[in-house]
Amino acid sequence: MRSSPGPIAEEYALPLDLPQPFRFAVGSTLVDDGRAVLGCSDSSGAWLRVYDADKGADITAATTTLAVGDGAWRAIPVAALVANLQLTLSTTNARKGATLEVVRLDVGAWTVPITNGGAGAGLLTTLPLSARSFAVFYFNGVDWEPRRSGLLL
Repeated sequence: MRSSPGPIAEEYALPLDLPQPFRFAVGSTLVDDGRAVLGCSDSSGAWLRVYDADKGADITAATTTLAVGDGAWRAIPVAALVANLQLTLSTTNARKGATLEVVRLDVGAWTVPITNGGAGAGLLTTLPLSARSFAVFYFNGVDWEPRRSGLLL
């Protein structure tokens, strides 16, 4: 991609050495950094990495189910909770390898238990009360599994 002139119109490509899609931006003057921006031989533009906008809508006190189609990353904003909030991870449209991440920014005195909506059901984790925290879950093809969790500093 770097050794060739850029195309004359917007185009997408998947380089063999970087497993992310890139979009050619005609006229771009961004500098080649080898990761987010790839130049071309004739300075007609640049190849820009395509980022996945995976943040879904904020979680509210009315939210009960999270699905992959709603965004892979969901947040509970500051002052959103008014009581304990039970969340269930849905298996709808989930494929093996899918992930969901929940970030809690609310520090109210409420817990957020998160359960598996798959065949195995059950509690996966509980985001603790009065603490900014996060949890990431992995779908194994049948059930959601906890992948990692922790506190935000």
